[in-house]
Amino acid sequence: MIVSYGLPWSLTSRVEDDPLKEVPSTEIRPSPTAAVSELSLQQRGYLLHQIAQADGQRLAQGKANAAIPTAARKSLGLDTAAANRVRAELQAEGLLGSERVNRVLYYILTDEGRAYLERHRAVLPQIPGGRAGRVIPPTNEQVRLSRVAYLLLQLFKAPDYTLHAAEANKRTSQSEKLELNAATAQHVRRELAAEGLLTITATDRSERYTLTPAGRLRLGTLSFYDSFRFDLRGKVLNDLLEAAREAAKQFSPAEATPGRPAPPPAPDEVERTIINAFQELLRERHSASGMVPVHEARAEVRRRLGDPAARHDAFDPAVLRLRQAGKFRLVPITDLSRASADQLQASIPGLGETLFFLEAAREPVAR
Repeated sequence: MIVSYGLPWSLTSRVEDDPLKEVPSTEIRPSPTAAVSELSLQQRGYLLHQIAQADGQRLAQGKANAAIPTAARKSLGLDTAAANRVRAELQAEGLLGSERVNRVLYYILTDEGRAYLERHRAVLPQIPGGRAGRVIPPTNEQVRLSRVAYLLLQLFKAPDYTLHAAEANKRTSQSEKLELNAATAQHVRRELAAEGLLTITATDRSERYTLTPAGRLRLGTLSFYDSFRFDLRGKVLNDLLEAAREAAKQFSPAEATPGRPAPPPAPDEVERTIINAFQELLRERHSASGMVPVHEARAEVRRRLGDPAARHDAFDPAVLRLRQAGKFRLVPITDLSRASADQLQASIPGLGETLFFLEAAREPVAR
């Protein structure tokens, strides 16, 4: 479920469509109309993402407008006036801050803006005709699974399991066969990141991707189809076989092989326990903030159900499913120095962020 707190705005005077022209804040006022459309959500997500990718998450108004491609202007209706109007909404809601330096207006992404962007990642638009191209749906299930295998294996073969976007998006005969242009690959990587299989970290000009331990295990369970060729050198093949053995240990029944980790409980049991733990921790320790640290919820699930339920491959997907169902929200930590390494490790990797808190949703959390 998508929740938005914004109000549409209206302009009191005409603004020329000049991407470098600033619009004085006195020209913008709230409109009494209420609902926010899907298009408005996409506009907001696009403009927040644009500033999130800027150096220091800070961007001058003129540069921000000039950087909006023609495809976005057409498909999202983001001419200069509309972009400035939407940013004014975001400022009024505290999702963007601003400052003037030598009469130049700069927008700055706030903590609330980062949290909002994370909650609405699913509606970030892929701009038709943009640099990355369009997102191409898989033609069948075999192609879908082969895309996952290709992108995970790509990181598995890389030094430190990490690639920067420019290297990761290079065209190969295999990526062309899978119709993995940059936009499609990015779309699939976001889905994999939401499952905790890789992390996406924003850099000054782009982003980088890192395979997680859960992603390595998932790769060990995947099938590779004859119709798609994957080239593996000896060491990589050996490492992949080892990942497959580790995955088998994780998911094999404990009674079949003594000493191996027990399988996690059923997903619905893990979800129920997470909800109950969240409610109790919220009531007993965190009622003032309305946010429960993920590592505390994980520890409570471990106490109730054991280690298998608290592993990243069981706990993280359950939390992400609950977030998608609107049970609560995930909020990233903005100052890593405020948490220990163990607490960060026990949190959930997000898209270039560490999802550190579970936040109470507006709707009651059902047991």
